[in-house]
Amino acid sequence: MMSPEMSEARKQVRLLDAMPVSVVITGAEDNIIRYANEEVANLLEISPESMVGAHAPDFYVDPEDRRVMVSQLERQGRLSAHEVRLRKGTGGEVYCLISAVPISHHKSSCYLFTLLDISARKAFEWEIDKLSQALQHSPIAVLMYDEDGVVEYVNKAFVALTGYEAEEVLGRGLDVISSRQQDEAVSRKMWKTLRQGHVWRGETQHRNKSGREFWSMTHVAPLDEGKQAGARHFVSFMEDITKRKVAEGVLQERLQFIQTLMDAVPTPIFYKNIDGVYQGCNRAFEEYFGIIRPLLIGRTLHEMQPELDAGAFHERDIQLARRGGMEVYESHARRKDGEIRDVIFHKAAYRNASGTPVGIVGSVTDITERKRAEREARENESTLTHVLQGIRAGIMVVNPEGGTIEDVNDRVVEMLGRERSECRSSSCDSLHWLDEFGVPVASGTLLKPQTDKEYRLSLAGGGVLPVALTVLPTTIRGEPRILQILFDLSERKALERQLNLAQKLESVGQLAAGIAHEINTPIQYVGSNLTYMQEALARLAQAMEQCEQCTEVSGELKEELLEEIPDAIKDAQEGVGRVASIVQAMRTFSHPGSDEQVPLDVNDAIRSTVTIARNEWKYHSDVVLELDDTLPDLYCVPGDFNQVVLNVLVNAAHAVADKVGSSGEKGEIHVSTAREGDNVVIRIADTGGGIPEEHKDHIFDPFFTTKTVGRGTGQGLAITHAIVDRHHGDIDFSSIPGKGTTFVIRLPLEGAQS
Repeated sequence: MMSPEMSEARKQVRLLDAMPVSVVITGAEDNIIRYANEEVANLLEISPESMVGAHAPDFYVDPEDRRVMVSQLERQGRLSAHEVRLRKGTGGEVYCLISAVPISHHKSSCYLFTLLDISARKAFEWEIDKLSQALQHSPIAVLMYDEDGVVEYVNKAFVALTGYEAEEVLGRGLDVISSRQQDEAVSRKMWKTLRQGHVWRGETQHRNKSGREFWSMTHVAPLDEGKQAGARHFVSFMEDITKRKVAEGVLQERLQFIQTLMDAVPTPIFYKNIDGVYQGCNRAFEEYFGIIRPLLIGRTLHEMQPELDAGAFHERDIQLARRGGMEVYESHARRKDGEIRDVIFHKAAYRNASGTPVGIVGSVTDITERKRAEREARENESTLTHVLQGIRAGIMVVNPEGGTIEDVNDRVVEMLGRERSECRSSSCDSLHWLDEFGVPVASGTLLKPQTDKEYRLSLAGGGVLPVALTVLPTTIRGEPRILQILFDLSERKALERQLNLAQKLESVGQLAAGIAHEINTPIQYVGSNLTYMQEALARLAQAMEQCEQCTEVSGELKEELLEEIPDAIKDAQEGVGRVASIVQAMRTFSHPGSDEQVPLDVNDAIRSTVTIARNEWKYHSDVVLELDDTLPDLYCVPGDFNQVVLNVLVNAAHAVADKVGSSGEKGEIHVSTAREGDNVVIRIADTGGGIPEEHKDHIFDPFFTTKTVGRGTGQGLAITHAIVDRHHGDIDFSSIPGKGTTFVIRLPLEGAQS
């Protein structure tokens, strides 16, 4: 006779065999499958015999899911509605909602897993995901009751679902969870189906312990009672679908919201099913193609625009939907006004939760204007290329990360005398950049934005090339890059040298009359003294002829020889020395020199300049020199420095002369030098009439002058400012109308190197 334990186990097995839900029992320790019912075999497409004895984790796509489930089961004592992917015996996959409880099976600790195929539900959820709203999984409740509706068994999911503990419902009727709103016709149909031995499935409405109404998807199956006629016990699986029912109620609202959102997008959007039939679109699509949504749905592209080879595009859409992925390509579309437009299609396939292809979503971007702009850009680029070639501009594309030259144009190759391959991938430093005074330049300086900055480049064949550099930051193919634009300044620098020399010669020319006068005065008394000496010697010779026998010369002649002639010789020597100093000053000032910086004695240079400009100031001014004898040498271009001092000094002399006029009075020009930190400071102050307020902002402008025609060209102070700026110094002034002007020139001792 069968023991009560065996009878109960057999009853449980029969119960599990009859359950319409997939059930698997595994060992708690070894994860070996001890039992699998027919439902799970059908679900996983493998026979129960093949499953029993197998290792349960092998059926999980991700074995980690199994570990998490068992861990939760061990920790909480139950597992409710855990969603996993399982492997089918045929190699496919299936989405399941698994609940589990620990049980004792043949006196062994085991776990009972119930598997609910939720692939269809996943597909539904995926559809909702497509509209940005995912519904939560609902747990499954299991209860068993007899033919009178008396509850015989409930699981923990039922307890969680209804709020009733098991002892509160066992032995009671189903009315404990019945809702007064439940349709009686549904209940009658359910009992009729069950008593006929069939499985019933439907939606039912219930009330939990707190009185809250909820809905469930109920699956009820009669339990086979063997020899007894008709089933007397039933198992019910209840899946909470309250959220789904609520979601269904708001789904239309949500769909309307999504549609409104799509309509707010200005780009035409559409979606099709897997057969390439339109399922919907947004308002921009309607307006662009001139078709309303109800007339679009259910049609194909070929029906809308047959003349645009729609058949091929239709087939292309179907292939995309079936294979998945996305496509982006340019094509043409006929707008509602009949114009054929250039467009870009962005299309992406979408699938449901089970991976089944559903259709495609696409957007249409009109690029007609962009294509026209691209054509114009290409034409402009061609024009720009011709312009750059015409103006002989060299262009280098530099990567700011590391300063690597990525590309150069033909003009750079011509300018540097290097092959393009030599320039590419080399560093900017490899070109050996120098500033305009020959001082090496740090590579970082060459990457900073600047305009028409002068530099020198070392040429491949030796020598240097003066260039004007403009640096422009830009973006090429989405990456930050720097454009270095070079202009060859060889001809311009040659012209500048000629202009500077001409300006010096112009200054010398303007001073020539005064210099000639300065030389004439000492020459006159040199000549007068020489004439006197000639006459005195003649008288001496005559006296000596007349007195050949005399032993001494007359006292008067002797006195003249001893006193007058030495003075005459001294005066003549002084005159000759003065002429020599003027000539030397002129040579120093007018010598073209070079563009290189060399040490210069500032005080000597100022003295020489004051000397050659003497005739400009001596009639109306006294020049006072207050020069610092401890001043170190200044690194500069000597000719440029002399030009600066001369231009300011002559301006000061003219200002004083204009003020004193023919009054016979004299003003003063005060020239001083001093060291301030790393700078040499030259101050040239005059007591002239000062600079009017309305002229102060223009005195350094080229060709601006307040002097009479023939007296000034307006270039002196402009050139002065340019020279000081080129030496990295600065020049400023202060002026009080009626009292005078002071110019302050600051130059770094180390020149441009500082």
